[in-house]
Formats: sequence, C-alpha cells, structure tokens
Amino acid sequence: MKKLLFIIFLSLIWTSLTLAKTETGKTPPANSNQAVKFYYSGQIQKSIETYQAEIPNNPDKKRALLNLIRLYQETGQYPKALTSLQELLHNEPQNPRIRLEYLKTAYLANKPKLILRQSLSPEAPSKELYWYALALKATGNLEAAIEAFQKSLSKSAFQPLAYYHLGQIYLQKKDFQTAKKAYQKALTQEFNLISAFFPLAQTYIALEEYPRAYRLLTNAQKFFPWNQKITTTLEKLVAEHPELEKVTPITAKKAREAVEPPQVTPISDKRSKIPLVKIGLAQKVSDLFIKTGGEFYIFNAQNQILLKSFEKAVIQIRYNPQKKYLEVLNNEGKRIFKSSSAYLTLKYNDPSLTTVLFNVQFGQGSYWYGAENRAYRGKMQFLVRNKKITVINQVNMEEYLYAVVPSEMSASWPRSALEAQAIAARTYAFANLGRYRKYGFDLKATVASQVYRGVFRERKRSTTAVNATRGKILLHNNKIISAFFSANCGGYSQSSGALWSINLPYLKPALDKLLPPRSKYLSPVALARWLSERPESYSSHPKYSARSAYRWLKWVSRSDLEGRLKHKGKDIGQIQSLQVISRSKTGLVSKIQIKGTKGTYLVKGDRIRGLFNKLRSNTFIFQPKMGSDNLPEYFIFHGAGWGHGIGLCQSGAAGMAADGYSHVEILKHYYQGTAIHTKY
Repeated sequence: MKKLLFIIFLSLIWTSLTLAKTETGKTPPANSNQAVKFYYSGQIQKSIETYQAEIPNNPDKKRALLNLIRLYQETGQYPKALTSLQELLHNEPQNPRIRLEYLKTAYLANKPKLILRQSLSPEAPSKELYWYALALKATGNLEAAIEAFQKSLSKSAFQPLAYYHLGQIYLQKKDFQTAKKAYQKALTQEFNLISAFFPLAQTYIALEEYPRAYRLLTNAQKFFPWNQKITTTLEKLVAEHPELEKVTPITAKKAREAVEPPQVTPISDKRSKIPLVKIGLAQKVSDLFIKTGGEFYIFNAQNQILLKSFEKAVIQIRYNPQKKYLEVLNNEGKRIFKSSSAYLTLKYNDPSLTTVLFNVQFGQGSYWYGAENRAYRGKMQFLVRNKKITVINQVNMEEYLYAVVPSEMSASWPRSALEAQAIAARTYAFANLGRYRKYGFDLKATVASQVYRGVFRERKRSTTAVNATRGKILLHNNKIISAFFSANCGGYSQSSGALWSINLPYLKPALDKLLPPRSKYLSPVALARWLSERPESYSSHPKYSARSAYRWLKWVSRSDLEGRLKHKGKDIGQIQSLQVISRSKTGLVSKIQIKGTKGTYLVKGDRIRGLFNKLRSNTFIFQPKMGSDNLPEYFIFHGAGWGHGIGLCQSGAAGMAADGYSHVEILKHYYQGTAIHTKY
C-alpha cells in the first residue's frame, strides 16, 4: 500500500509540473508568472518590464522574448517588436512561426516594403501569401496583390478578409462585377463583416441593381449613422429612384390577404395546469396590421366584447394620441370601432387558431436586422404606453417553448441537445417571470430574453424535445437558476462574475471535454495562439458551429470607432491606443480603456462588443495597424466564441450530444452543481 501511495505521490508531482509548462515546454520562472499576472490585470507596462528583466539571465531567452514581442505588438511598439523578431529570425531563419510573425508585424507597423524584401517560396503557406498580398496592395502593386490573394485562397478557401481586400482592389479598378462577387463571398463566409455593406452597395449602384443597393445602404446606415458618405449616397439614390421607398397600399393590401394564419395542434393533456407567460413582441408601435385565424373576440380593459367575428380578418390597430383612443380598422382602412380603453385583448375559443403580425422587425442593431411576418398562438394584447402601442402575446409556457427552442437552436441538431436547450429555456423563463412587469409583460421576444419567432418557426423535432422535458427546470440548492446560454463559448464557457460581476456558483468556467486541462493562466503568446488557432473541441464541431463563430477575425477602423464614440456624445479626439484593464483566466475582457488625444474612455462588460462594431464575443486579443499619421488605422481583433459565453454553449451541447452525451450530462457540464426538477 505504501508503495502504491508513493507512486501516486510521484504521479501527482509530475502532473503538477507538466501543467505548469509553457508553450516552449519548460517550467516558467517565478518572475515570468508575475509578468503573466500583470498582463491579465491590465498592467501591460509592468508585464513588459518584468519580461525584459527576465531575458538577460534566463537560459530560455526565446520564451520570454516571444511574450515580450506579443506585448510590443499589442501596445503598438512595432520597432521594438521587429528588432526582436529579426534577432529570432537570425537564429532560426526557417522557423515558420517566427517568419509569419515577422511578416505580420512589418505590415502592422506600416512597413510593407520590409515584407517585399523577403523572398517568398513557391510553396509558401497561405498565411504568408496573405500578408505578402496585403503588402503588395499597400504599395500599389494591385495586379501582383490579386495574384497573391488568389494563391493564398487556393491553399485555404475560408478567408473572408482576403475576399474583402480583393473587393477593395476590384472596386478601385472599377471592375464592379468582380468586386461584387468578392464582397458577396466575404459576407457569405462572415456575415458579421458589416464594413463590407457600404462598398458592396456601391457596386450594386454601379451595376444598376438599385433595390439591392437601397436595402444594403439602409442597413449600413443603422450600423454607421455617423458616416456621412453612407447617408449622402442613400439620399442621392432615393432622390434618383423614389420608387425604392414606395410600397403601394394596393400591393400591401393584397400581400396581407394572401397570408394564411396556420392552424396548430394545441396541448390537450392537463393544459390548465401549465402556467401562462406574457411576451413583449413589440414596443413603441404607432399602428400595426394583423390577420386572425378564425372566429375571434376583442375585449376592452373592462372585459367587454367590442368586436366578435366568425371569419378570418385582416385588421389594423392604431392609436390616436390627440384624441387618446385606440381604433380598429379593416383592411380597406374603414374604422370598425374606437375605444378609450388602456388596452385591447384579442382571443379565440379555439386554441388551434393563431394570429399573424405583419412586418415584425427583429435584430435591431445587429447584422441580422430585418422584418418578417410572424404567427402566434394564444391571446394578443395591445397596450397603450406613452402614446404608443405595446404588443403582447399571452401563451402557456410549453407552447411558448415550441417556438423558442427552434428559434434559439436548429431543430436538426441532436435530440439530447434540443432537450438540454428546452430545459435551459424553460428554466430561464421561470427565473425571469415579471422582469418587464412595468412594461406589461414578462419577457421580450428578442435576445434580451430569448428569441421567440412564433409558429412559423416551430418544428416537429424541437416540439418533441419540449414535450419530452415537459415541466422540467434546473435548481441549485433547491432554487431555480438563471440558466443563461449563448451560441458558442469558443471551447471554454465563462464565469458569470467575469463579465457581469454576479458570481453564481453554478455558472463557473467549463472547459470543453475534448480539450486538455488548464490549471494556470496562459502567457500572452499562448493566449494569442489559443484565440487564433482552432483546437478541436465539441464547440468546433463542423455540423453545429459556424466557422466564424468558433474563431473569428475582425478589423475595426479607427475612424469608425471615433465616429461611434462621437455619436454617443463621447469625443476623446483621435484614438491613440486601446488597453485591456481586466481579463479573466479564460481570456475574457471585461474592461478596456480607449485613449485619445482629448482624453480616455472606459468601456465595460457587454457594451464592449457593441462599441467595437459588433465583436462576436468579449474573448479576444488585438493589435493596432498603424497608419501614415503614426496613429492606429485599424485595430485587428482575434477572438473566440459568439455571445457572452456564460452557461450552456449551444454548439458545445450539440457536439456533446452527437458524441452520445445525454441532456442530463450536458446540463451538468455547463450548469455545475445543479439538479433537474419537474415543476408540473
């Protein structure tokens, strides 16, 4: 027994030493660990000084130097980074990592000629060709740049930014057809590439594809309201083609009449025991059109019947703020009745009937912004607040989930993932009942709560998953949990406290089961590799994870960032630098400071993603790309995941399900220390 204990003891020591090794495979000295701590706490200069002090007396000089180079890059100290890289290249001229880092650093330093002095092998890898192409583009060698980009793409087809740069070149050459194809390809690969909206719209205008240009410019204006070029181009297009803004009443009327509200199969078993939930579908609406599914009633606040109809009908509901009444009109625009009631309720006696809402806007402020017709089960309420209408859908919890689950997760995904999603969504709904009580409802129909797209979104497989988990919720210490979830955690889910300063014991970081254990903070270089490369994990499963969701790359221009800040009333002048103030063990950034010529601005939490032109997540590293004015021209972000990354990772859940994990095992992985409870 003693011998066995001794072997176990030695094994534990060996494991501890192994986990402490850095990217070079050697155990880091104490001062190196201190440099890493400085880095994660936002003390970049102290981290730099610690690595600098470590180099002279350290036999493993390369490891410290690589980390120092990474910090030089992040802080825009490119001359120092290039000097250090040249030293490493001198010792290891054939090292592909160092060579690639040198090419990238030279471009970011606005020294493309240094790249062009390097000999490029005919067998050069895709990434080297990409940076070489950027250098050719920067020096005006457009034909050579096109050839280099194309060679790079032939070796690695998924490169949205390569297509974006090709689009810029072809637009400059006035080859509008080829430019259009390049921008479209870029957006196909990365639909978050909103910087491509305006130049693609320019190609549409040049090719006389005016409706497409109008739609894209309208969307671009929502993202970049400060950009006068976009506004001017849109105004000019509408002035020359006024028909783009006009929808004739006759066309709209016929379109509404053509829509058929679907008839659904309602829950019949113990229906009365299922709790009801109120969902806010729209707010601040002046008027709206709906279509009923069959015999319906409209009641006022006093529960008096104002309208009874035995047929399907298209009706318009609008509020008159001067005379302070709600009115209901038919599809011809003729008033049916008016009411001074604070709200109206539309209901059916037959629970299989649904109501269609026309032109429901969704995704405001996001790149998937749009409008669509949606159908809903249950009652509809129209509440007057601040001289506008709030549209509310009252439905039972299970039938609400019939639409939520396939709105949040593809119904084609493995069953146990759908079941896990159903339980998480039900738990989240119960935990947040009454959250928007002051507005007249419980939850929103958007990502602010859970996406709820109505009956048109329902699918058989997701409905089966909801039915199989009916009434089941998650508890921790016998209390219902806040079951947050997001699209993709990038392989490492986040702690609630890292982003929101709410330390919930069941929302701790959960490393993907396919990834090796991580006991320490990664060094700056190791973190950069983690966020730039694509380690295999359940979250990266090709069937259940968009390539640009698991790992992503985004260029944010200084001018766009300055414009966005000014639009928010925060003029800090020309932006000089960005600095991470707080970073968690998983790499998540919770605070970042923007330094300008007129002052600084601190951004926290979820607002970071929105400010930097819709970053997919808060888990990222960045480097400035310097311009000719010696100020950053762009900030280049490498990141992991899509969404806040807290709680259930939807892609990770699907990957686990495909590998045989049950919904119970999936939920226990992402919500630690919880138990499933049947509420009804």
